Amino acid sequence: MNGDEYRKSLKARLRVLLSPWRAFLLAGSVAWFLALTAACVDHPGASSWLGPLSASPLVLWSTATIVTDWSHRRRENPFCKQSDER
Repeated sequence: MNGDEYRKSLKARLRVLLSPWRAFLLAGSVAWFLALTAACVDHPGASSWLGPLSASPLVLWSTATIVTDWSHRRRENPFCKQSDER
């Protein structure tokens, strides 16, 4: 990507943030969430720890996506470039 392409193009962002591996991990996280939520509904009192556990892959995926987006934006921001003169 050149210049401000990532920062100004939704298509370029989605291409990076929903690459095949990331899309696969998102689908797996949603499947995990739905399976553990269904288990929570089936056994309401016995599995109180399944609630937070069901959301953890989605939280991790969201965090990784935010970090990736931040790093791509920072890399293309002319004000954040580091000089090589050190």
